[in-house]
Amino acid sequence: MKAGGGGYSLQGCKVNDAGDLKPVVGQYRKAFLGRPWFPYARTVYMESFLDDLVDPQGWLDSWGFNQTACCEEYKNSRPGSSTDQRVNWPGYQVITDPDTVKQFIVSDFITGNKWLLKSGMPFVPEFLSS
Repeated sequence: MKAGGGGYSLQGCKVNDAGDLKPVVGQYRKAFLGRPWFPYARTVYMESFLDDLVDPQGWLDSWGFNQTACCEEYKNSRPGSSTDQRVNWPGYQVITDPDTVKQFIVSDFITGNKWLLKSGMPFVPEFLSS
């Protein structure tokens, strides 16, 4: 995979349907965690709640970038977090090593410790769980 660049790092998120959609959620296709829009796109979900509305394959390739995209998951929870049926792409991985995923936490990925404090925006600079 190509190193560097940017992407999306989602930590401590809650991916679920809105309460008013619960009665009709079964009538629609399940949701995906993401789909790479560009070559070398990167998306990481960490320590997030993934409800059962997440499609078991997790990721969708709408534009043909599945050979170069990085789609990663680390310590997610709930029914949609099962990785048993996830895509089989070269850049998809379940990260198990905290040292590997540390580069995507706020303090490292966007150097949040240096500027977010001044903004007043609440954030968690490290892992949510040990």
